[in-house]
Amino acid sequence: MASLPAAMAAFADAFSGISAALADMALSRLELAGLEAREAAVRLVQILLLTCLGCGLLLLGLGLGALAVILAVPPPWRAAAAGGGAALAVAAGAVVLARMRVRLAALSGVFAESLAALKKDRACF
Repeated sequence: MASLPAAMAAFADAFSGISAALADMALSRLELAGLEAREAAVRLVQILLLTCLGCGLLLLGLGLGALAVILAVPPPWRAAAAGGGAALAVAAGAVVLARMRVRLAALSGVFAESLAALKKDRACF
């Protein structure tokens, strides 16, 4: 009879040790996910700031360039020059947006390390 409480105590100790290890592992995985989320947010903000700055400077340059071309062209050809400048601006905007779409698609692996660690943990248990 005396060995039953000792076995229960040993079982309780083993269970508390395993649960403490699992809780510690879950905490470390959550910390990793939080770190990855912060890194992704910083990268996204950097990309957005650089994009806004680049678009503003591109618009300023295109506007001043179009104005210079329109003023340099003889009056009968100014409408055609303005149309050409508008077409050039639209094409440049489309290229910039297409490149930005590719860069943003590269951010899809935000939690890749956390997911790999969770898969590894699941395989262990």
